[in-house]
Amino acid sequence: MRNDDIRKLHWDSTFFEKEIGTIATSDSLDTDTFLQRFHESAFDLVYVFTDTENQKLHTECIDTKITFTRHTSAIQTKATIAKKITKPVDGLIQLATECSRYSRFQKDERTRPLCNRLYELWIENALQGTYDDEVFAIQDSKNLHGFVTIKKRGEVAYIGLMAVHQDYQRQGIGKVLMETVEHWCQEQSLTHLNVITQAENIQACDFYKKCGFHITKKEYVYHLWKQLP
Repeated sequence: MRNDDIRKLHWDSTFFEKEIGTIATSDSLDTDTFLQRFHESAFDLVYVFTDTENQKLHTECIDTKITFTRHTSAIQTKATIAKKITKPVDGLIQLATECSRYSRFQKDERTRPLCNRLYELWIENALQGTYDDEVFAIQDSKNLHGFVTIKKRGEVAYIGLMAVHQDYQRQGIGKVLMETVEHWCQEQSLTHLNVITQAENIQACDFYKKCGFHITKKEYVYHLWKQLP
């Protein structure tokens, strides 16, 4: 595969009703050649992921993705409190859409109209185990306090969505959700736990650091649009 090859994203193309592709670039990318190939292609939008900022793309960086990692060997097993759920509970869909606050799809005015629906589908699929593997939630008889989704790929677990309702923040709900995930990782004999968030989401970044995670990757993301007629 060439360094400037664009891979079509079929799900995204269908969902947004645009021809959408993606490319992960390196410092050796010939940006001018890549841009020429992009404008000659059938793609309307390409997600460009880079390890360093690339001003030659002639578009602003729309997101800085931070990957946090923790070795599960450093986790001390604690009793899980959050419960696994497989069906929607009151407030779950709304809380899931609030996870899009820092999303690049929310920032991009062309994808923003469908951003909430994107997150609705995310949590709906997670409940069915067709995207993320499990959903854990903390709730009382009336209200949802928070939830987290998790999936495993090989020996690594990935947190997908994680949110605490604003009325229950700073009450240790996030910590309980994380302990639940850690317990699940040990049950699955997984070696690492990863979570990706946005650099500007300072609250989330600080939370993961307090939970013993360290940064293992930083990516700059660009939404490269072709001027549509």
